[in-house]
Amino acid sequence: MLGDILSLISMIASIALICFLAYFVTKKMGANNLFSNQSEGKMRVYDRLILAPNKSLVVVKIAERWLVLGVSNENISLITELDAEQSKLWLEKEQISSNFTDVIANIINKKGGK
Repeated sequence: MLGDILSLISMIASIALICFLAYFVTKKMGANNLFSNQSEGKMRVYDRLILAPNKSLVVVKIAERWLVLGVSNENISLITELDAEQSKLWLEKEQISSNFTDVIANIINKKGGK
């Protein structure tokens, strides 16, 4: 009888420990998420547009380069690199809230007009 109670207590303690560890690990990994805008370094994700399940467009700044990337489960493809004029749209976006599709449409229209 006492052995059964100790076994139950140790099982509950083990489950609690596993839950705590799972919570701690997911919190730690969440802080390092690819799409986290918390980055203070040379790399930053500015926006993401989900096109389909597991497929999206992402605007990133790496050092002084601005890139539009196509992201899927299989790969990451460079769609285009933004020039200084186009990147100003994203810097302005930080100051005033703008719609991702409007910014992409402006970039496409400007590229088509060249």
